[in-house]
Amino acid sequence: MRVAGLMSGTSLDGLSVAYVDVESVEPFKARFINGRTFAYPEDLRGRLLSIAEGGSVSARDIAYAHRDLGVFAKECLKSLKGEGWGTPELVGFHGQTVYHEGRVVTLQLGDPSHIYVELGCPVVSDFRSADIAAGGEGAPLVPLVDYLKYRDKEHSRVVLNIGGIANITYLPRGRGLEDVVAFDTGPGVMLVDRAVNLFVDSRLRYDVDAKIARRGRVSAELLDYILEVDDYRLRGYPKSTGRERYGGEFLLKIWSNAKRLGLAPEDVVATLSEYTVFMIEYHLGQVASRFGLDEIIAGGGGTRNPYIMGRLKANRLGVKVSTHEDYGVPRDYWECYAFAVLAYLTRSGYAGNIPSVTGADKRVVLGRINPPLRGGFK
Repeated sequence: MRVAGLMSGTSLDGLSVAYVDVESVEPFKARFINGRTFAYPEDLRGRLLSIAEGGSVSARDIAYAHRDLGVFAKECLKSLKGEGWGTPELVGFHGQTVYHEGRVVTLQLGDPSHIYVELGCPVVSDFRSADIAAGGEGAPLVPLVDYLKYRDKEHSRVVLNIGGIANITYLPRGRGLEDVVAFDTGPGVMLVDRAVNLFVDSRLRYDVDAKIARRGRVSAELLDYILEVDDYRLRGYPKSTGRERYGGEFLLKIWSNAKRLGLAPEDVVATLSEYTVFMIEYHLGQVASRFGLDEIIAGGGGTRNPYIMGRLKANRLGVKVSTHEDYGVPRDYWECYAFAVLAYLTRSGYAGNIPSVTGADKRVVLGRINPPLRGGFK
């Protein structure tokens, strides 16, 4: 079955689409076909960011953003169809998370109806709510796909995603689904990207080739301050996080302290980059102590940052670092690939969550489906 997975992460940089040929779950056979990322129009991105940051918005603002993101997703798929990609048989549309409070509530904007009406194929959306209703964090959800593709009898692996938020899936060698450990480790490139845009150059969305971080120096004093105000690493798992913790308010606290210390903007970017690596390595050390660790398989936009990847490849655990590209999936499209597979599982009636990961009381089928048209009344 040809499935399109659509994903927009915490960084709010655009909508990524992956076409995946899913043949079976057991044995797992899912082949990446192609991918494309569409940058958000500035107006839409600004409105989504305002909602996600808790700005002063009305119900009308939220409703229109929900509609407009659905229309944008439809146009992206329509464009790909016009380029010869074909019509998918199924779509998994994650939408844009604008609020997430694990075990309580989650909200992803993006009306799937527009895709459904345009393409006429079933669309799976709202992936996280069922897990939350079952008492879970609603995140992370990708670990089931990590498990299906990367479990191994001989090697313990971590699948690391560095998006706006970073998360890991630990797959102990020779163990079953109930032994999978996965959670968000804290910020990915979210703080770095926002600092670059706010404090260095408003025309920049991210630290291209880590040039800004490399011009700065890591401040031990600022790093200590961040460790003092951010207790996320001390929470037990299951756990998840997002913009609610690492949004504008958190960043402005850091910036205020940086100014007090007399630091340049480049120093702030360097220190935030180092904090991202620290949080990932801290949590890697925790899981590796259980059954050891033989390989880290990394993906996400943060793997394009040479400062972060350089530090990770020199990890203190001495563990080999690979990327999804070594296994046939472009690193930037792993989450899209995963949500295409999750949509396939939902359409087939398979549970998509892992209770040991999210903390849910039971396994549940994820998402809501706009079903295909079977016929009408005369």
